[in-house]
Amino acid sequence: MARPRTATPQRWPIVLPLPSTAPGAEPSLTVPGDEWWELWSWQIHFVGSGAAVTRTPQILIQDPNGNIVFRGPTSTTIAGAGSDLHLCWATGVGAAYATFGKFLIPLPTPVPMRPGSQFIQSTVNLDAGDQYLQGAALIVATLTTAAPGLPPPYGGAQLAAGF
Repeated sequence: MARPRTATPQRWPIVLPLPSTAPGAEPSLTVPGDEWWELWSWQIHFVGSGAAVTRTPQILIQDPNGNIVFRGPTSTTIAGAGSDLHLCWATGVGAAYATFGKFLIPLPTPVPMRPGSQFIQSTVNLDAGDQYLQGAALIVATLTTAAPGLPPPYGGAQLAAGF
């Protein structure tokens, strides 16, 4: 049974956890069918294997048809063998900044996403032993339905699922 629509859409800032992945895998999030999202920041911990290959982490946004509508590169190859890096893409950052394994990369504006779109952590030259450890995405969600049994400000499929 579909959830009832609210009279007016509601906008809420939400922090979504990005779980650790298996080695050689990359995290992703999909916008539920009853929400519109804006990406404000994406942060993740990357641990490179001992393989002597250079990697370039980036974030991609795909529309529901699989077209890449946004690519947020780190602008440089930053992950060598045995890397232990903390990566953060965020709006409001004037210029890229890096120090002691921490990278802050600008997002030009909050990136809008419609239902069915995906955030994808994508790494050029990802090695089978590379791993992404827990992180988080800060989004602003426009919720078009209310989650049953949850008081405002909660709602939407992601929150009803326990996030």
